[in-house]
Amino acid sequence: MAADDAAAAAPPAPSSAPEPAPVSTSSEKAPATAASKARASQVRRLLTTTDVLLLRLSRLLSTPSGTDSLLCTLSYTLTFVAAHTRTYVSARLERFAAALAIKATGALLPGETLIATLPPSSRLVRLSRATDSMTKLSGVVSDFRVFVRLWALLDIYTWARGVWLEDSGKKKKDYVQRALVWGEVAASAAFQALENGAYLADKGVLNGEWWTGENGKRRVARWWVWSSRFWAAYVGLEIVRLGWVWAKEDEEEQLSEEDKKAKALAWWKQLISNFAWAPMTLHWSTEEGFISDAWVGALGIVAGGVGLYDKWRATAV
Repeated sequence: MAADDAAAAAPPAPSSAPEPAPVSTSSEKAPATAASKARASQVRRLLTTTDVLLLRLSRLLSTPSGTDSLLCTLSYTLTFVAAHTRTYVSARLERFAAALAIKATGALLPGETLIATLPPSSRLVRLSRATDSMTKLSGVVSDFRVFVRLWALLDIYTWARGVWLEDSGKKKKDYVQRALVWGEVAASAAFQALENGAYLADKGVLNGEWWTGENGKRRVARWWVWSSRFWAAYVGLEIVRLGWVWAKEDEEEQLSEEDKKAKALAWWKQLISNFAWAPMTLHWSTEEGFISDAWVGALGIVAGGVGLYDKWRATAV
């Protein structure tokens, strides 16, 4: 009996046959398959969007006007962000110094002075470096834009030639608009000639006695200022011309409603752009200037963004 009890209590011998694996059902595979398809769809959409974006950017940069509009907006955006970041860093440092001075005042005896040199936080250091990088990159972009305008006098000649041919072919002439446009041509030519001379002198290309020394530096500075004044004159004439076009609109030929809307939208864009350029050109027309870098950046974003918007839309397939 004892042997029978021991045999009954002993554990069963392990079976050599493997246990069957659990069988997955189709309902368990469905969520994993749907998630994989969703991820693949997201990747395809991302690649498609990136492809379209790069192609449109390539089309935009393939034209001089598109490149200038993009770089103009980029340069002033960097100026705007750098100005606000610089203000933020300065304000944080001033608050830190003021708090330290308040705390130290109670511990100092009459007549004592505390001189301390404390490193700023790593976050402020990074922001300061980023601000410096943005300012320098904005300067590089601005310098490039001035460089590619060295041959803009050829475009101004083509513009003047087109205005002359258009006037000679018209039977009914608008003498007011004609005078305004020719004034714009003259102002643009003077602006470009002065800017070219000042830029080449700054780069040392023009290095004769007339351009070097203290007198040469003052002359170059005056050329920069006067180039901006002629630019301001062009902007002012363009605003007046747009006002004249608005006043004469009723006398023009009849247009469809769609054409009227398109023409009105183009008119408003030109007006907004020129109103944004106006204070900046006046700012650069003085030796000291009168608006901050933050305002220069904000106005430049508006002025450049108006042109960039149209040119970006034109790149759509």
